[in-house]
Amino acid sequence: MTQAELGAELNVTFQAVSKWERGESFPDFATMSKIAKLFGVPLTYFEDNETAATAEGAAQADGEKQEPAPEMIGVCTSCGMVVYSGQEGRASPSLVCKKCCDREKAAELRRRQEAERQKVEQKKRAELAENAAIAAKRSKRNSGLIAGGIAAAIVLIIAIVSAIFSDSTGAVIGGGVAVTLMTFTFLSQLIWGGIVRSVCFAGGAMIGTPGVIFTLDLDGVFFLVAAKIFFALLKLFIFIITSLFMVFAAFVISPFAFIPRLVKMSSATPLED
Repeated sequence: MTQAELGAELNVTFQAVSKWERGESFPDFATMSKIAKLFGVPLTYFEDNETAATAEGAAQADGEKQEPAPEMIGVCTSCGMVVYSGQEGRASPSLVCKKCCDREKAAELRRRQEAERQKVEQKKRAELAENAAIAAKRSKRNSGLIAGGIAAAIVLIIAIVSAIFSDSTGAVIGGGVAVTLMTFTFLSQLIWGGIVRSVCFAGGAMIGTPGVIFTLDLDGVFFLVAAKIFFALLKLFIFIITSLFMVFAAFVISPFAFIPRLVKMSSATPLED
């Protein structure tokens, strides 16, 4: 047989057969078995000490190169690809390949980061709102102090001028100082809110008028109109009297409520009026 004919029988090139003949290379164990079968001789026919050792080494090398095929363990429930042994990312509760498992982990990480970012932004917004409320409260505090100070200065000037033209200078000055202090504390808390403003505006309670019985004639109509006017004037009188009384009461208690209210207006907490 020519080198080409032998190569065709063994599915190799004639150059490979030529190298075998020249001793430059050796066929592997499977090819040696085909050659022995082709020529009808035992495999040991080709062996001598050198050739046997070479063939054995080649067979071992060939065996080392061939690895067992990976075992198919199922189909990925996420992407539908076949998953072989070693490619699974998660086996329970459902089979997922490594790529899909990595994508799920990355998506979960992004969701956690987004939730954390939103939490931080929400906290910042709450802090900004709280700081704005505190700033507004302190601005209101300063406005009350300024308005009360201006009103108190006017009252004090009036008291000093009155004392100059009065025979009882000491009494006028003493009363003027007291009224000045009350004016300052009253007007400041009227702007701040709290108990002084609540008391001040608690007056003027309107009372209901009683029903009026009248006859359907000219005298009865006149009586009804007169009764309505009387009760309207009575309600106005009660409104004015109670309002003045409650304003006076708020004016009197304002010095005692000033310090606690000032402390609350200066604290670093939002105002609850």
